[in-house]
This record gives sequence, structure tokens and C-alpha cells, in this order.
Amino acid sequence: MIPWWNHIVFGLSTMLLAFLLLKEVNRPLRARLWWRIIATSIAIIAFAGIAINIRYQKSNTNSQQKQSLLLTESYEKDSVANFIKANKNADTISLLAAATASNLHVFGNGFNEVDLLLLKGNTIQFHPTKNTNGIRAINWPHTIHSGQALQVQGRYINTTKQPVTICLSAFGNNVDTVTIAPLQEQTFHLQTIPKHSGRAVYSIIVVAQKDTLENNALPFEVLPTLPLRVLLLAVTPNFEHKFLKNWLYQNNYAVATRTLVSKAKYATSFLNTNSLVLNNITTNVLSNFDVLIADDDALNGLSNSELAAVKTAIVQNGLGLVVQRDSGNIANKFYQQAFTINNTNNNEQKTLQLQFNNTKEQLVVMQPSYLQTGANTQTLVTNNSTKILAAASILGMGKMVATTLNNTYSLVLQNKQDSYYQLWSLLLQKAAKKTSEQINVTIMPNIIYPYQQATIQIESTTQPLGVSVQQTALALQQQVQLPYVWLANYWPTKTGWQHVETANGFFKYWYVFQPKDWAFVHATDNMLATKMYASKHTLSSSKNATSATKQTAELPKIYCFLLFLLAMAALWLERKL
Repeated sequence: MIPWWNHIVFGLSTMLLAFLLLKEVNRPLRARLWWRIIATSIAIIAFAGIAINIRYQKSNTNSQQKQSLLLTESYEKDSVANFIKANKNADTISLLAAATASNLHVFGNGFNEVDLLLLKGNTIQFHPTKNTNGIRAINWPHTIHSGQALQVQGRYINTTKQPVTICLSAFGNNVDTVTIAPLQEQTFHLQTIPKHSGRAVYSIIVVAQKDTLENNALPFEVLPTLPLRVLLLAVTPNFEHKFLKNWLYQNNYAVATRTLVSKAKYATSFLNTNSLVLNNITTNVLSNFDVLIADDDALNGLSNSELAAVKTAIVQNGLGLVVQRDSGNIANKFYQQAFTINNTNNNEQKTLQLQFNNTKEQLVVMQPSYLQTGANTQTLVTNNSTKILAAASILGMGKMVATTLNNTYSLVLQNKQDSYYQLWSLLLQKAAKKTSEQINVTIMPNIIYPYQQATIQIESTTQPLGVSVQQTALALQQQVQLPYVWLANYWPTKTGWQHVETANGFFKYWYVFQPKDWAFVHATDNMLATKMYASKHTLSSSKNATSATKQTAELPKIYCFLLFLLAMAALWLERKL
């Protein structure tokens, strides 16, 4: 309701304005009449404005919602400062308070999947840190068997203008390196064959000129190769079989040999195993072995029933077959059809450079021949021209390995026992019958830091009993969908090797990293987890938008006073003209 004072001022001003305008119209001087009328009207209106309060509505644009900030590792200070400058009511909060906060903004590398659970589904807007120079992904086997190659694969982002070198270091010695070009994002592969057993911690070191950019721990365990039960068949004694038999015996393999002496008469020997009757090769006999090693002549000397028993043992029982192929047989047997021979046209000796795993060795071969493999085979050994000297294939439940090398014992004569060991370990491991473990333990994630939740997954056909980590008992939860899987959570408090132990004496070692290890990999994993969470819980633009409102304002009286003086000055000046 307008106050009565405003009515009085309005009425008096209207009468005064009408009186003055009538006087101006009746003046004899008609020049500049409209000027005088305008100036008089302005003067009376301004005078009235001094006497009353003139109010008006103005638009006020301001962010009405409170902005909550969560700062994580490596957040960009400039980005946060610019955000606070644009949002005066922004405030930094803790992760524990984030579940009930509104307009939540996460700056930096973000959180891992476990920490994101504390948000309890609250919506966020993620402001990730820009990619920087470093290893962004890494993968390696945490357990290998003796003789196997340790293979490390990863991805590196080089944002600098100079190349960087990534080194795989074993006890202070660089055993493999790779160079990343400037301004490139590139995958890399490093490998070596450890010559030790047990647990070890290698290093992945990133070097740019003389500066060390990263030094990350690479823990793994070399498990002893499980002694296989091997049956070795030969038509005549030769150096290849003699050296192979001795090597198998020295490495604790259970070895049985059968060598043809005369028609239907065989000489047999048994090392690290009990004796068997080997006059007739049957499926029952073969069930006592994991791998059968023979050459073309030995297999061709088998009867049809014996050869059928070999095939049945491979297809149905998972027996492994290692066959040393030659060039003089027609490919009509089941093992020959998988690996055909590509013959050479000369009988001269030739020096081949064998390439397998991370090893390169020279071997003199008489009349070398090569394998011709199909789509379902895996190449194991080649020469420097990538011609295949050994390959593996699957047949039913078992595996077959074929090689054209028949004088590998020459490596031993050249005092290259390590290469001989690695070559035959590779061939036997690729052919060996798979053994199912009664219990399998997996620790997640692959890279764990102190005071971070580790999930221990146990797969077992029976309920595991007495499971503990560092003598701390774990409470296992059986999965409904997968009843053979049990899960438990554990929070390590120190770095280094830890172990999971069960009541029956099963041990599984795992490693807790220093906070400085794999910092960029950890940051990338957090970014991916937070981005995925943000995509499912996006902060609505309506919640974060600024709102425009109407606000009542009062015109300052000084403006009316100045306008009154200006109008009166104009009327005074007009009279002087």
C-alpha cells in the first residue's frame, strides 16, 4: 500500500506542474517553448523524487547453490583457484562429509573404487588432472616357473621433447631396455629369464639422459618346475636321447626309457620312478606319464594299437607329446598332419641361430629342415629368418610339440647348459599335462599399498579352513553365484612380502608396495574409476547453474537533486538568452 505522504507529494507536484506549464504557455515569448516545458517538467518530477522514495526492480544474477570441493592427489592449484574465484560460496570438504554434500566437485586424480563407495551414490563433477609424463599401465606375472621368461608389458606417455629409456633391472643390472620417443604414447615390452628360484624384487627404472624419473618395484616369485613323469622312446641309442635322459634325471624328472634292441625286444631304464612293463604301450601304461618324448622313427615303429593308445591318451587324458620330426616320412600320422616338414635341398652343415624366449644361441645342424604350421599352432623356436624349428598345437585335452632339432646335445658340449635347460624346459612346459590345483588364491588389486583394502579371493572345491594373513585370521564369505569362491578383506599395515596361509599348510605370497611405487599407474587407475563413477552419477547442470532473481532497489536521492539543479539551471539560462 502506498503511504499517504506519497499521495500528498504526487497531488501537490501535479498541481504545481500544471500551474507552471500554464504560465509558460501564456507567456508572450513563444521562442523555445518546448524547451521550457521539458525543463519545467523535469524540475518538478526531480523535486518530487527528493520528497519521496523511488523504488525499482533489478535483476540479480548469483550462484545460489553451495559448491563443495574434494581435493585429491595431484590436483591443479590454478584450476581450483579459478573455480573458487568464479564461485564465491565454494568450500572444501572431507571425503567423509561428501556423501551428504551438494554440488560436489572432485579435483585431481580421483579415488579408487573402495573410496568411491563412501560417496554413497552422491552425484559429482570430476575435474581430472592433465596427463603427465610416466608409466600409465603395467602388467607382469607375479609367479613364474623355473626356466620361464618374466615378461613385463606396459604403456608409457612421454610428454617431453626428449626420449626416455625404460630399464628392467635385476639386482642392479639392466637385463632389458626400451626407448620411448619424444611426445609419444607407446606400449612397451621387457623380458628376461631369471636364473634363480624363490621370491625376488626387480625394478622398472625410467631414465631421461642422466635423470631418473621413476624407480618402481617389480616383485615376483620363481616356483620350481614340478617334476614331470616322462616316457622316452627310441629305436636306437644315440647321443640326443642319452643327454636328454641324463638332464631329466638331474632335474628330478621321473624318467622311463624304452629302446629297441632287436625285433620285439626292448631295453628299459627307470630313473626317479618305479619300474613298469613297457613291452606294450597301452592307455593304462601311458596314464603313468605326463609327457611322451619320441622321434619319427620311434613312433613309426609302434603298432597300430599302440599308436591309437597314444592318440587316445592325448585326446582324452591330456598326455603331452614331444616329437622330433625328420624329413623322411610321409605325413599320414595324426601328429605329422599338424606339423608338416619343409625340406631343404642340401645336405651340408649349417649354423642356425636359435631364437626362443629371450635367448639366442647358435647350433650347427646337418641338413636343417623347418616346420610348416597351421592356424592353431604356436611358434616356440625359430631361426634368425623366422623359419620355425619348434611349435605347439592342441589335440583334444592334450598338447603336442614338434621340433626339427635332433642334436640339441651339442649345446651341452659347447658348455651352454643354461640354453639347453631353457630350450627343453620350454618344450616340456608347452606339452605338459595340466594339473588342477585344489586351491587357488588371487589378491586384488595387483598393486596394493599400506592401509589400502586388499581383497583375497580363494577358489577351492572345499571350504578353506584356518585362512590367515600374517597370523591374522580372516573371515571368509562364500559367494552365492559362485559357491566355490570365498572372499575376505584385509588392510596391510606394512610394506614388503606378505603371505596367505591355510590350515593345511598352503602358502601364497603377495607384495605390498611403497607409496612411491607405480604412482602414475595408481593415478591412472583412480582417474578411470572416478570417471566411470561420474558417468553414472553425473552432477545435474540445473544444480550447478547460477540463478537470476529480481531484487527491489531504491534510487539514490542525490540523482534527483542533481537533476533538479540541472533543470533549474536550464530555465535560468533560457531567461538570459
